[in-house]
Amino acid sequence: MTQTAHTRHQPSLSRSYLIGAVVLILVTGLGLRIWAASHNEFPTVDGALYLDQTLELVTGGTLPWSCFPPGWPAVVAAPYAFMDKSDPMALLRASQIANVILGVLMPLLAFFVMRPNLGTRLSLLGMALLMFLPLNVVYSKNDLSEMSYTCALLGSWLLWRRGSQVGSGLMFGFTYLIRPEALLAAGGLALTTWLRERRFPWRMLLAMVLLMIPYLVFIRVQTGAFDLTSKTVAVSLSLEAHPGWRYLGLIW
Repeated sequence: MTQTAHTRHQPSLSRSYLIGAVVLILVTGLGLRIWAASHNEFPTVDGALYLDQTLELVTGGTLPWSCFPPGWPAVVAAPYAFMDKSDPMALLRASQIANVILGVLMPLLAFFVMRPNLGTRLSLLGMALLMFLPLNVVYSKNDLSEMSYTCALLGSWLLWRRGSQVGSGLMFGFTYLIRPEALLAAGGLALTTWLRERRFPWRMLLAMVLLMIPYLVFIRVQTGAFDLTSKTVAVSLSLEAHPGWRYLGLIW
């Protein structure tokens, strides 16, 4: 009787340890990011363009043309909509609020991605490494799109793994609106599925395209050409300014 009770109690202890470890990592990571963000008073160069999009979205209801897609500015718009618009720091703080939250969420999502293949302990270690990796802390305190893109990409994969093709496709579509590179991940997943299982995930791709279409139309209206990304204009200008081998030097 005593042995049976002890055996039944073991899983709860293991679960309690896991929950305690996850909460400790999350709370410590959150505190570190709040501290780092509170000491960051200046927007980045690219961040200023993102924040300008957010400002127009919230105050004017329009999306200004930019070589950056609207996904991340739309995320920043959520906290900014509830902030004092007369505060000159409100835009930057809104982006930092979003990034602090997403910066804590990203390692947690990564934990769920890793756990089925690596087990609980290694996944917990991976979560801690991602939480306290200096570059991740830097991206969590500023106004750039790295954390939102990574969270959306991880979320897309988790939904796919749960068997939700439509949910995964919609999330991939939103990930594309943050960074067009998401098309490479979605395309790679579709190709891998077809090669391994001889089935094409058309529901995922259709759901993704559904969210892409409005932005593709926006690019067509603004540029007069069909394109998958507004960054093509920036690349074209760079090629014109640095033709031939000089462009390789620019990349270097």
